Amino acid sequence: MASGSVAVVGAGALGGWTALWMRRGGADVILLDAAEPGHARSSSGGETRLLRCGYGTAVEFSALAWQAARLWAQEEPALGGDIWRRNGVLWLFRSRADGYAAATEQALTRLQVPFCRLDAAEVQRRWPVFRAQPLECALLEPEAGFLQARRACRGVQERFLREGGQWRLATARPGRGLGGRLLELELSPAEHLGADAFVFACGPWLPKLFPGVPQAAVRVTRQEVHTFAVPPDRPEWTADRMPCWIDYNSGIWYGVPAGESRGFKIGDHRPGPAFDPDHGDRTPSAAGLAAARAFLRQSFPALRDAALVGAEVCQYELAPQDRPFCLRHPEWSNVWLVGGGSGHGFKLGPALGAAAAAQVLAG
Repeated sequence: MASGSVAVVGAGALGGWTALWMRRGGADVILLDAAEPGHARSSSGGETRLLRCGYGTAVEFSALAWQAARLWAQEEPALGGDIWRRNGVLWLFRSRADGYAAATEQALTRLQVPFCRLDAAEVQRRWPVFRAQPLECALLEPEAGFLQARRACRGVQERFLREGGQWRLATARPGRGLGGRLLELELSPAEHLGADAFVFACGPWLPKLFPGVPQAAVRVTRQEVHTFAVPPDRPEWTADRMPCWIDYNSGIWYGVPAGESRGFKIGDHRPGPAFDPDHGDRTPSAAGLAAARAFLRQSFPALRDAALVGAEVCQYELAPQDRPFCLRHPEWSNVWLVGGGSGHGFKLGPALGAAAAAQVLAG
């Protein structure tokens, strides 16, 4: 159906990339969202996202991330540039007991992803700001780094429009169906939009739009991110001197160094409590801040009393086994559900969008 019309609901990382690839595949595509791309309540909002390829034994994720990295590099100029900062990602393994470090090394070697192994002494020598003890080993992905998330979402939308796509700021939900197909979207009680095919890439709103569809039943969790001030005139805390990092211990903490008027960002990757993206309280919690400060005291002692300069609440939408999906609706043959980013969807967006676009265009 390369010459047909497609309506894509959701202009985040997955929806935006899917729309762009389908437009390039020859479809007449309209992209819709209730807010601008990268808005504050979306899973693709915020300033930064890590881009790395290590995933332990999940080699298929490493392969997808490596494919996505090449696509980010290819498309970055067309998105306006200054999207991907390749300052590296440093994995810190406090214990090798579960085999995650060894499995990551094997996967990266197999895929020919650049990396090197470092010991505690080398980490401490190169980046004294890290507390490198206790540390069993470290892995550095030198060509990894972080993405400018909101800027990227808007860049994809703008590129999509330049290539002939259409954009509509509107709240959309499934409308009438007939004969095993969806006929239209309902934009308001009095306005409807028809298309040959429909893609719903609505992140944490998928379960609300399709409450009776098991494929859409992602688990939405509340996640907190905190940003702290770094000592003035200390470039070793910035992305010019410091890699992004993932501290793999009893949980997984991650962070992005300071830069571009931002502070030092840290986040807890462990899934939080259930969360409603429309009505959930987005006030950062005292418990979340206490946990972040406890982590700083342990891993970055120089920041133990650092001023909090920013905090935000976002969400993950967790799919079974954390695997993003593009699935056909069980009752409407011309409807696809794309989602389940599971905290990984943004970095994988170009590759997941290409796969979703191929499925939809193949009919």
